[in-house]
Amino acid sequence: MKAAQIDMEKTIQNSTASLTPYSIMIIDGDNIRAYNRINDAAVDEMIRDLCAVLKESVRPSDFVARWRTGDEFMILLPDTPGKGAGILGERIRLAVREASRIWRFPVTVSIGIASYPPTPRISIP
Repeated sequence: MKAAQIDMEKTIQNSTASLTPYSIMIIDGDNIRAYNRINDAAVDEMIRDLCAVLKESVRPSDFVARWRTGDEFMILLPDTPGKGAGILGERIRLAVREASRIWRFPVTVSIGIASYPPTPRISIP
């Protein structure tokens, strides 16, 4: 988590100085209780597998880290506006769903995205 905080500060400073966009994703694993019921080793294996899917889904310049505890991850996306992060988020969601079909229990992920500069919200009447 310390490495993620350091990289996040660096990304924010670089983007602010160069006036380039960046996005941050927070990813939370869903359906994890089934792994918790088995044992810690099963949870650890699932976390490693999930992390591998995340790392395979991003660019080398992106930063993937566990965030907080358990099954939460953060991905820093330099030079990525909100729209690009949204596209990547959907790609990650589908990749996790597909990869986890062969795991002990399939899992899904919930993804939150924050971007700078902020993407205007669109209201649909």
